[in-house]
Amino acid sequence: MKFFYSFLVPGIVMASFLLQGCRINDPVEPSPESVNPDAPLLRKLTWSNGMTGVFEYNPDSTIKTVGYSLQTAGDQNQYSWVGGRMVEMASFASIYKNVYYYRVDGKLDSIVNKYKELQQPSGYRLDFQYAVNGRPETLRYYQNTEAGPILKTTTTYEYYANGDLFRATTVSGNSTITHTIESYSAACYVFPWAYISGSLDEFYTIYNYPLLSRMDKLPAKITRRIKTASSQPVVDRINTFTFEISDKRLDKLTSVSTFPSFPQYDNTIETVYWY
Repeated sequence: MKFFYSFLVPGIVMASFLLQGCRINDPVEPSPESVNPDAPLLRKLTWSNGMTGVFEYNPDSTIKTVGYSLQTAGDQNQYSWVGGRMVEMASFASIYKNVYYYRVDGKLDSIVNKYKELQQPSGYRLDFQYAVNGRPETLRYYQNTEAGPILKTTTTYEYYANGDLFRATTVSGNSTITHTIESYSAACYVFPWAYISGSLDEFYTIYNYPLLSRMDKLPAKITRRIKTASSQPVVDRINTFTFEISDKRLDKLTSVSTFPSFPQYDNTIETVYWY
């Protein structure tokens, strides 16, 4: 259910997912994902709009399910693991699933969104390339068709000197969208699977596993600019986040979304984290 992710990090419609190097045809068993023994397990999220998300874990502390509800609507994301890596993610109510493929060095190589049951091309594919230092460098989004994959967008990443993500620039034809992270929170535990959606939503270029798994803090201000053809870039959205953090544990987040050209859509929402 897409509405859930619209508030997972409030005010931002998030997504997820994530070739180069060794292309593989089946999920492989990479090195296990490390679980920080000092980080408390996130048990529940509650939003000021009445939404709730409940997290259930496997014995090894990897995520098993996320159930969420808003009034009478609800759904559950289910996760499958092999060798300590998440290899499949699916919403109970959806006819689609996301299959995660890894390189031989354990880095996430691609994510393929496809039908759960039907054996025919559908959905999309997200492919990542990495720099020599291991940082995500390029993300390519393909639409899957019967004629083969069609490249829709290419995103390149820039970083601050300290290694934090600075900007994601996405090009599609004559259009360019940039997401600039102007500031970050204080150091905190980051739970990647709490922010990764099962569908291709806004901000998927930032909130994806290869980037989130590197973070020890969260974006505090994201400015989105859109440029078409020969026009000048225009700021069309600004997201600011205020954090309450105690001993690196994120307890509360207040998100403010502003739209300079459409102020009637400005909104604020709060999220409380339960452990």
